[in-house]
Amino acid sequence: MKTFLLTFLTSILISTASAQEENRIEAEPYYQKGWRCLYNENLDSAHIYFNKCIEIDPNNYWYDQYIAKTITRKGNADNAINQWILIEHTLKSWYSQEATDLDHLLFEEALVRYLEKDTSNAEILIQKDLVNHPGTRGWQLGQLAYFNLVYNNPKQALIYYTEALSFKNNINYSRNIAKAKFLTGHHTEGLSEMDKIIRDNPKNYINFLYRAEMHISLNNPNKAIADLEKSIDIQKTEKAFLILANLYLDQDKKEDAYNTWTIAKKIFKSKEAKTLLKLNCKKKKRKPMNNQELSFNKTNHFLTCHATFHLWH
Repeated sequence: MKTFLLTFLTSILISTASAQEENRIEAEPYYQKGWRCLYNENLDSAHIYFNKCIEIDPNNYWYDQYIAKTITRKGNADNAINQWILIEHTLKSWYSQEATDLDHLLFEEALVRYLEKDTSNAEILIQKDLVNHPGTRGWQLGQLAYFNLVYNNPKQALIYYTEALSFKNNINYSRNIAKAKFLTGHHTEGLSEMDKIIRDNPKNYINFLYRAEMHISLNNPNKAIADLEKSIDIQKTEKAFLILANLYLDQDKKEDAYNTWTIAKKIFKSKEAKTLLKLNCKKKKRKPMNNQELSFNKTNHFLTCHATFHLWH
């Protein structure tokens, strides 16, 4: 009887583990798409993909964490707080406190305290996290810097990024230092630093996106368009197409805007491009172009774009 029971329980455990692995494998493509969208700041799309992951694989808390990161980057403090608290309670119910420390849970809780304006407790939690993860101060500073950048505190972000750079030579830190300087009113210095970053890293498409936003802020649309085209030439992203399309519209280049939105809709299944296309076509009583009209040729080669959401956010 004992042997039968042991065999039965073992078979259940194996079956459960197998099902969980199947769920993870099924969710993996959506996770990869979500991660790429999050990296490229396509936050709405990232949120959709991570929600799909949870729908397929509901017992994997990593997806909840990525949704929380996405919400935090959107700058919605209340929703971010609720999401991080939910994750904190979930992890503490699944694991011991010692195990949750492996996921920098104390640091994530610190971000929640910052959102709640509870700075003193946030700093305490950060120091506790550092004790559990010695040698990660540079990582902490980078996270805090980005957090401040998202919540419109570029002056503090500049301080954190500069200190983080002393721990590790990271192009993302350098790029965001230039951005933070620009956002604090040091336009010439910020733009000059981005120029140098691009000279040193001419094949990084994100660099050109950052500089394009600077040119847009300085009302240099032609320079912004050139940078967006270069960015897309290196790596096609939904964000770049959308940014360029709105930039065309601002310059009353409606045909280019229509075409660019349509390409974004076709390549990325972009809901925002679809909505903007419908709105503007309706205004002009103009039907969207068909595939034949969209054929790429040398005169219509604008693998490029500008969005209502900006790179800075």
